[in-house]
Order: sequence, then structure tokens, then C-alpha cells
Amino acid sequence: MSEQRVAIVACARTPLVKAGKALASLGPLSLAKRAVTGLLERHRVDPASVEAMAFGVVVPEEGRPNLAREIVLESGLPSGIEAQTVSSYCISGLRSTTIIADAIARGRVSCGIAGGVEWLSGADPATFREPTTGLSMGEHMEITSREWRIPRERQDEVALASHRNAVAARERLAREIVPVEGVDHDTGPRSETSLEKLAALPPAFDPAGTRMRS
Repeated sequence: MSEQRVAIVACARTPLVKAGKALASLGPLSLAKRAVTGLLERHRVDPASVEAMAFGVVVPEEGRPNLAREIVLESGLPSGIEAQTVSSYCISGLRSTTIIADAIARGRVSCGIAGGVEWLSGADPATFREPTTGLSMGEHMEITSREWRIPRERQDEVALASHRNAVAARERLAREIVPVEGVDHDTGPRSETSLEKLAALPPAFDPAGTRMRS
């Protein structure tokens, strides 16, 4: 059987903010629900047309092991649709997208919602340590940067480009953001940063390392 064509036709998300700041009191379900309902309302999607949901999350919410199911029930989607929660660290949201895309391509559903949410304000730091090594992701990247011989200067250049690109795209990105608690834009990108300011930041994961939080 030939595969069906798959297309992403609409998107919506909440703003990205620093952990412990403006949205610290909102858990994963609250954030995800706002994104999903914002998607349905902004793009006039008929909830009855949605046949499946997959949602990624690494930091679970107590009492809600299948977050995707709770999103379905609280967003006005059909209660009988398939809903699965995915946890695969940084690719959780992307993996959710491939699950829905595969279901559409193979004809199991014709319309689905894929997404991801994270709430680092309530995260246990141990969540981000690899059990087999005891190292955090940042500590692992210190090893990677040493083995791949990526100097601090090059890392600062990439970080600066990331900030500048995000700032330049603010108007474009605003069209996909669902305002939450009065926040209608990403708060991380800094227009005033520079190579000099980045170079002044101390290493975050190893006193003798090169990785910093920019």
C-alpha cells in the first residue's frame, strides 16, 4: 500500500521563558493545554477532526503519567482518540511528531496533533544526569567539545549567532506564540549580548571547561 502524503498545516506554542521566572507556577499540563487550545482556536480546527495525539515530556507531572491523555480531556478533543506520551530527552517532541506523521502516512489516521512540553521550574536536577555515567548533559558536552576540539571562541560565535537570529526572527515567531500570563514573546534571546560579554561568562559545568550558559 502506498503511503499517504503528510503535511504540517498549523502550529502554536507558548513563549519560552527562563525556569523559575514568569511561568514557574504553571505545570506541564497547563502549558500544553494552552498551546493545544490556542492551536485549535487560532487556526479554526474542528476538534472532532483530530484522531490522535502524541506529546513529549521529560519532567513528569505528579499524578499524570499519561500527559497526552490529560491534554485531550482538558482541551475539548474527542475523549476516545488515541493519546500517547513520549519521553526521550531532547527529542521527545520530535519523536511525537514522527509518531503522528507515521500514523497519517500509513492511513491509520487522517489528522493528529503532535507536541512537546517541558517545565524545568519543577524539575529534579537528577533528571538530567545520565544514570550510567552520573554526568549531566552539560558535563557530557564538555567531553564532546574536548574530543572534537571545539574551542571556546567557536562556541561563543555560535551562541552569539543564535541570539542574533532569534532576535531578528521575533516578529515572525510572534505569529506562533500563544500568550501566557501576559508573556507574549520568548524572553531568552538577548539583543545586547556580544562576543565580549559571552567570553566573560565563567564555565558552567567544569571550572577548567569551555561550556557556559549564555
